[in-house]
Amino acid sequence: MQLQRSLLGGLGVMLALGSLALALPGPADAIPYFTRKFDTGCATCHTVVPKLNQTGLDFRERGYRLPGREMHSTIPLSAWVSGRYENRPDADVDSVFLDKVEIISGGALSDRASYFAEWRPVSLGLQDNGELSDRSGRFEDLFVAYDLTDALSLTAGQFRLFNQFDSSLSESTPLALNAGIPGVPEAGDSLREASLRGFSPAGRSPALMLTYHAPPRDATQRAADGWYVHATVPFPGELSIPLTDEARDRASFELDFDPKGVYLESYYRKGLSSIGGAVFVGDDRQLYTGLASYDPGTWNTTLAVSAGVIDGDSDRRLSWWTELQPAAGVNVGFRLDERSSGPTAYHLYTDLQLPSKRGILWLLVEQRFRSGSDQTVVQLNAVF
Repeated sequence: MQLQRSLLGGLGVMLALGSLALALPGPADAIPYFTRKFDTGCATCHTVVPKLNQTGLDFRERGYRLPGREMHSTIPLSAWVSGRYENRPDADVDSVFLDKVEIISGGALSDRASYFAEWRPVSLGLQDNGELSDRSGRFEDLFVAYDLTDALSLTAGQFRLFNQFDSSLSESTPLALNAGIPGVPEAGDSLREASLRGFSPAGRSPALMLTYHAPPRDATQRAADGWYVHATVPFPGELSIPLTDEARDRASFELDFDPKGVYLESYYRKGLSSIGGAVFVGDDRQLYTGLASYDPGTWNTTLAVSAGVIDGDSDRRLSWWTELQPAAGVNVGFRLDERSSGPTAYHLYTDLQLPSKRGILWLLVEQRFRSGSDQTVVQLNAVF
């Protein structure tokens, strides 16, 4: 009962902070740090947060710069607080908890360098047995990017390895991008160290990435359009500042400079639509991924396929999803996840958002249907 009161109390704090953020004056449609810096709104870069529109893709491609916009002095930080209700009837799991507090920063360091940091002082997840797993103190992202030339850039740090796909508006990552291949354990490895040798396209990993993207040929071309080629060397490990005893076991700082393998990705982007593929090659293991997305602006449909191969044995995955944004701050989506070694899953989800210049309050509801593993998630997010 005391734990439940603490969790509900955390949700109460989140609601209060979210209400305060929304009550502060300012035009609608904004997300805090960048909108304060450039005196603009969320709708400048997003259709529904966190999905980027064309301006958002171009903004990211330019190293978080908006040409022609005056920059204002502001604290270079934003916060994201998330409370979660999760129900898994087949496992008799039903829980409410404060799952995430993030501190986010990013921007240009110079004419050629930029950075992005996303740190979670609170990071809790629900395990299959209904108990909470504490990984507080881990970094989602922590990297610096430097433009070597107009066409070549180098990124170093911890980041998501798959670049073509921005993000779906689902609470969960599509299976074809999330499912990976296990690592090859070395003598003396703990279970955690062995798991850090695994590879997933949507996973975060310490890495070095060289990117080729030809610059726009003329002023009318979008900055994010064109062919991309990424060559990435991921390393086993995790960048973190663990804050609890459990997190020191589950999210300790680890870094091994013996590479997992090599990851090559290439795709073509025009507007919000793209098509491409990627391959990871490691010791006796490969992972092949392909993705095609069509997005005219108010809706999108995406097909992703992947195949993991270990010693000649393969496991194939397919994800297809479509999303509709009928009004500002509203999204309705459906996704199918299928794999050769398990049951098919179907996801229905909706996002409802109330933005202001000082923050955004965001409700996400998702229902998963999968044989023996149904799940309901209700997530309330406050970003300020």
